[in-house]
Amino acid sequence: MNSLSLLRLIPVSLLSITLQATRVDARSCCQSESGTSAVSSASLYQLPLHFQDDHGNSVTFSALAGKPVVVAMFFASCPSVCPALVGELKSMQERLPPSVRSVTRFVLVSFDSEHDQPAVLAAYRASHHLDSNWVLLHGDDHTVRQLAALLGVSYQRQPSGMFRHTTIATVLNAQGDVIAVRPGLGGSLRNLADALAASAFSTACHPAS
Repeated sequence: MNSLSLLRLIPVSLLSITLQATRVDARSCCQSESGTSAVSSASLYQLPLHFQDDHGNSVTFSALAGKPVVVAMFFASCPSVCPALVGELKSMQERLPPSVRSVTRFVLVSFDSEHDQPAVLAAYRASHHLDSNWVLLHGDDHTVRQLAALLGVSYQRQPSGMFRHTTIATVLNAQGDVIAVRPGLGGSLRNLADALAASAFSTACHPAS
């Protein structure tokens, strides 16, 4: 199934909300940010979403705060679309300036709650050569569906055990606000890379207390 067909699965209201990404403020480091809070009213870190990582550790989604994040949803046994997405994100990671690459985390959240237990995700990390800046998460079905709704991702298990799903890569700034979205595969990742650079710059200027 091509990317355009997959995108038809996204509820229009969710897609429109997701695509209203917050613009990065390009102010100089010398300018203050008086009156801003650590987490904004638009932050995805407001909900108490709990996961396990591929080491078996309990992780709250809000624990990702403090650094720019690229988040995407996938399932480990996907034969084509998910590996292609991971490959694109790895290529982008390698092309980021070192100062941006070192602070950016790439988060893969599985929507195969039944199969993609921590050990499966650990094997996926090894087989795809994902470094320590990658975070692989497993959660229960309710939690995963909550996150999918926030990201505008739709998925449905097929009788074969595979999933029919949309493919979206989303950049969150250090506060958890959506600042860039790239739906589908094969398109430019420039907007994601630019958003990461701007967020890394802002984080360096205004580190979390």
